Amino acid sequence: MVKINGERLLGDLRALRAMGATGTGVVRPAFSAMDMQARHWLAERYQEAGLTAEIDGVGNVLGRSPNPGPALLLGSHSDTQPTGGWLDGALGVIYALEVVRALAEDPATKDLAVDAVSWQDEESRFYGCLGSRSFCGDFGAEAEAGL
Repeated sequence: MVKINGERLLGDLRALRAMGATGTGVVRPAFSAMDMQARHWLAERYQEAGLTAEIDGVGNVLGRSPNPGPALLLGSHSDTQPTGGWLDGALGVIYALEVVRALAEDPATKDLAVDAVSWQDEESRFYGCLGSRSFCGDFGAEAEAGL
């Protein structure tokens, strides 16, 4: 049976929060020093979980499974509004990482292909949903004019 490691999950949430923590929230706007530090940290966690990690040209952090077959993609965003909630986006990013780990640790699910992602600039600092729109090839004239 697949088991989520709650202690590991909370530890990762707290580690991510430390990158930009302020008061009860987080300041980690897209492409800021704290955002990029968090993205590199997350890429390292993806690699430790057995994924091939990369930060693409728009700043998405992609962790790809080496397992064959169609992959399930899980994730969210790790950038924040100027005074964002510490779990906004981060919860989905870290849960995706933990799901990848938990599935890999269970003999019955270790061969499933599950990818993880942290989209860049979902909070619209420069261009709304920049990372996910880039991933889907959804850049029209509006995006080209704004970028």
